[in-house]
Amino acid sequence: MTLGERLSTVADIVLGNQSPSVAERALLLVHSPDEEQAYRSAEQAFLVGLKTRGVPHVVVDLSLAPFEVLARKGLLDQAPKLDALQPGRFRRDLAGRLERELVSRLEEQACALGSGLLVLRNTAAVFPWVSFANVLRHLPAEVGTWVLVPFPGTATAATLRFMGRRNGFDYMARRV
Repeated sequence: MTLGERLSTVADIVLGNQSPSVAERALLLVHSPDEEQAYRSAEQAFLVGLKTRGVPHVVVDLSLAPFEVLARKGLLDQAPKLDALQPGRFRRDLAGRLERELVSRLEEQACALGSGLLVLRNTAAVFPWVSFANVLRHLPAEVGTWVLVPFPGTATAATLRFMGRRNGFDYMARRV
């Protein structure tokens, strides 16, 4: 199945099931990191198709998320020094802050949208700090929107590798 066909399946799922269960509200679209450019092209057509089909949706761009989190804490200018002095502590702290930020951002966007689809964009920008399995697990049960998680990586049986790195097991997500 092509990326475009898989994205069309996402639209069909969202249109056919207005209230997703907590266990399957996330739609995980695994694709090879080598297909990232093809995914982005397919995503543009997909977003136009969502609008045409009347599917409420919001794009949540993660490309600047690490920098936004550091800037809010007044740590952006100090980040290289902190990373050099205490890399383990700095990276753990950033990971925790990023995950909490993403949960909060997705919850806020979902509440504003009501129903429909949150489309995550540039998920690789938060690699290697964020585990999307953790983010999805911490979304409150009352969040009633679908969440499309583009997953540049591989999936073999129960093992998921995000950008070549093991990324958890319990995704509470439907693979598309």
